[in-house]
Amino acid sequence: MQMKRVVVPALVASFFTTPLIAQDKTMLVLDASGSMWGQIDGKAKITIAQNTIGTLLSDLAAGDDLGLMAYGHRRKGDCGDIEVLVETGPETVGEIASQVNRISPKGKTPMASAISQAASSMRHVEDRATVILISDGVETCSPDPCAVARMLEETGVDFTAHVVGFDIEDPQADAQLTCIANETGGLFLRAKDAKELSEAMSQVVSEVQRVEAFSVSAPAESEIAAVVPISWAGLNIEDIDDDGYEVIVRLPEGVKINGKVITGPPPAFLEMPPRPGNFEIALMRIAQQQVLATRKISISDIPVDLSFPDEVEAGQQFEVTWIGPGYQTDRIGIGRAGERPKAVMLGIDAISPTMLSAPQTPGEYVVTYALSQDQHILASQPITVLPAIDPVLEADLACMKDEARKHPDPVVQLFAQAPQPEGKAHDLNETEVFNLAQFLRSLSDICGRP
Repeated sequence: MQMKRVVVPALVASFFTTPLIAQDKTMLVLDASGSMWGQIDGKAKITIAQNTIGTLLSDLAAGDDLGLMAYGHRRKGDCGDIEVLVETGPETVGEIASQVNRISPKGKTPMASAISQAASSMRHVEDRATVILISDGVETCSPDPCAVARMLEETGVDFTAHVVGFDIEDPQADAQLTCIANETGGLFLRAKDAKELSEAMSQVVSEVQRVEAFSVSAPAESEIAAVVPISWAGLNIEDIDDDGYEVIVRLPEGVKINGKVITGPPPAFLEMPPRPGNFEIALMRIAQQQVLATRKISISDIPVDLSFPDEVEAGQQFEVTWIGPGYQTDRIGIGRAGERPKAVMLGIDAISPTMLSAPQTPGEYVVTYALSQDQHILASQPITVLPAIDPVLEADLACMKDEARKHPDPVVQLFAQAPQPEGKAHDLNETEVFNLAQFLRSLSDICGRP
């Protein structure tokens, strides 16, 4: 007997004492198009941005994985003028500050391509990646920034773009920047001057650091449909009450399989997928569908075997001996191939064998073992349902054959052997027909048939 399998917390305590956090990378993407020479209160926007970034960099932890990208800073009219000036990594703050101060705006605004290249440089399909974009204008090259952001969100493990619109006056530019942030679950903040830019950048950096403080813990391996305890760090009761969070298991490309809303302290118990493979446990902020932390998990299959008669009579009860997960909501059933079977739930006291009733209609059927989750079938074997024999007729036939065996006439004795073996047909003469008819008439008194 086995109830829904739960991975015992004591067995996975080591996972909870050493939480694993997805490797966090952040790329600062600076708009260095020609429009950044525009003036605010007598000072160039690029100068304001450089001063603001320099101040913020001094507040960041030296070990943060941080990089720098710029576009439009080398050539005029070139949509390919995009460059990673500092690769993401620890201990890069000083180099980034130096590179930012050397930037001299010149060219176009290939914003969408820059975001895409920044994501690729951070291996966003494997690790959590964040872009902080500072821009003052509309996309001036071909890709649609909104569509690119949507694609990056769909293909990335956990890709987020926080956007600061600096001195934005064009409604189209405002809409584009807003969409980039919305599609990736990031912040969009507007800044009109140096003070607001500093405030906006401080808010973005605080959000990045807050997200990086989250972690989620789970076993590295489990079995199909098992219930696994999930732990996390970085949330407090106020967070849970105010926003709403959940832990989910999902495909590597981000498709959710199962989820559990967090209502209190860890752990939360989460049911694993019904199929084997590589998956992810993710801690999510529900409202924005923002991934805060991830943990890889490998799900293995469980052997399943069924044993029962090849043939049964219609309506007959028969035993099914099984080997399988034995979860209390598992089902063993019988039905036509491709149709939902008539099933018996194993229940809390489930032990093999399980009794099934054959359908009343003769024909070819299958016996299945299925999980309750998605009614996923783990094993299926054919069975033939034969027409049921009337018990009264069966008793009468047995009586007739018994009497035929006792009869002195060899022809009558053949009746007890019916049907005749192949090639043994017997042609009756007139006397033999008469004797057989007499015998059959006598059976009404002996076997109770008129």
